[in-house]
Amino acid sequence: MIHRNVLYSLCVMLLASLAGCAAETDTALVGTHRALLAEQKGDWEGAIEIRKDVIARFSEYSYLPDVHFEQAMAYIHLKQDEKAVESFTAAIELDPEFREAIARRSEVNYRLGNYEQAIEDSNQVIAMGTDVNFDMGDLYIIRADAFLETGDALRALHNWEIATLVAPQSVTPLLRIASYYSEIGQPELALNSLERAASLDEQDPHIQYQLALLLAELNRQDDAQIALDSARELDLEGTLKLPASVEEILSQTQKDQQGRQEQITARPIPSPEFLESAELDQAKNIARSFLKTKGVETLGKLAQITDAILCKGKEHEFQVLVKIAKGGDVQDFSLTAKEYALAMQQSPPLGMVVVSEIKFDPKTGGIDQNSGRVIAFAQKWKPDPSRFKPTAYRYQVPRKP
Repeated sequence: MIHRNVLYSLCVMLLASLAGCAAETDTALVGTHRALLAEQKGDWEGAIEIRKDVIARFSEYSYLPDVHFEQAMAYIHLKQDEKAVESFTAAIELDPEFREAIARRSEVNYRLGNYEQAIEDSNQVIAMGTDVNFDMGDLYIIRADAFLETGDALRALHNWEIATLVAPQSVTPLLRIASYYSEIGQPELALNSLERAASLDEQDPHIQYQLALLLAELNRQDDAQIALDSARELDLEGTLKLPASVEEILSQTQKDQQGRQEQITARPIPSPEFLESAELDQAKNIARSFLKTKGVETLGKLAQITDAILCKGKEHEFQVLVKIAKGGDVQDFSLTAKEYALAMQQSPPLGMVVVSEIKFDPKTGGIDQNSGRVIAFAQKWKPDPSRFKPTAYRYQVPRKP
């Protein structure tokens, strides 16, 4: 990821060279330059000690957030991720808009297994909006991977798909999507993503080999042979240990399918369509319970909108739309064209309940029935005429302590 420290480092090197490195001229700028020189010599521990001195002595230094950032990067180089998180956090406390520090902390939190924190950090950066000098694709991939680790496969898939849009030249999200579909036994969908990845990187033997495996699984043996031959030509160092023929692939594929079926039986992984339907059912159940606490009577009849609950008012029945905030933020969803049109002309006005934190339970293969909570509610609202979004966020429901 490109970060603002590039210009900062150049200034450090230029000005410090003019100031000299003698003790009597030692300033925060010179100290950071000395740390940079130490890193160039491979003395990462020494660089860290120098920065500790700068941080302790120059608390008013205007570039102190950048010093903490570089300290965190040094800790990463030394594989001391816990200390890196501490330094990133120090930088963010001094500069809450330090996008690069928050994004890097998200990466490190993911490596440390702090998946919820990694998601929160990613959400914070994404909420800041796009930046031409910042790789948002990597951020969506990190958030997707973190969602997958928490058992939220649907949100993981959603974020990988967003990554393909914001970083159209990246093969990583396409490979993640292909792997997911392959794991749940949908080779056709996996093949679609893998072929897109192959079109972006025609020189990767690993992609060609994965294509050969999927094509063989789909009984497209001639195409599988072409992909296998291509993988062998590209694997110049012979590191892949490729099978001799498609027949050998078919034999291995049958074993893989059997193992995958056993895995799915042991730990069900539902399709995105099933998850989406089950997630909406869970959201509606949560919404009904919430509306009851607000004294709103819900009816068993179907509402005019699929994602809505029909409720009884004093004089008229009215609909309450149930939306799921994918990223935990009340603005992290949109309305369909039908919902938008009905909301603009509905009388009495639509209500809205926004639900978040619904999670997938890998043990049951379905939605965790104890997950999810209401984060926003409005009994009457109108959408923003310029976007398929609600406009009033005064109705946010605070989390209980």
